[in-house]
Amino acid sequence: MKYLFLIFFSISITSCSSTEKTVQEPKIDETYVFDEVPPEDYYTFETPIEKNDALYVVQIGAFSTLDRAKLFADKSRLVLQKDIKVNFNDRNGLYVVQIHPPFESKAEAEKFRSDLWQLDDYNDAWVLEIENTSD
Repeated sequence: MKYLFLIFFSISITSCSSTEKTVQEPKIDETYVFDEVPPEDYYTFETPIEKNDALYVVQIGAFSTLDRAKLFADKSRLVLQKDIKVNFNDRNGLYVVQIHPPFESKAEAEKFRSDLWQLDDYNDAWVLEIENTSD
């Protein structure tokens, strides 16, 4: 029985083994290399230069009545020795008193306004940006 068991065991071992031989395939580099490299498109962007069409006025007062605005404008012409305009502002319903002609740059207008702040009657003057309509 011992022999029978050994024969049975050896047959079962040999019958379970595969007849195919395991072959290891060589590793292929899977990095894709382009056959052709298309020419690069070069884009150049220029920084747009904004044309500033704005002008700057220094507003020295705003009044609810035309008489008070004109009175203040007349006094300001004498004190400041500048051209002073009185306009009606539709947005706020006030008569505004402004220095004319308008300034070309905001820095110039702010410097003039800062000088006005030294005078008691003009310490609430401010700079407004307006559209240049002289095209």
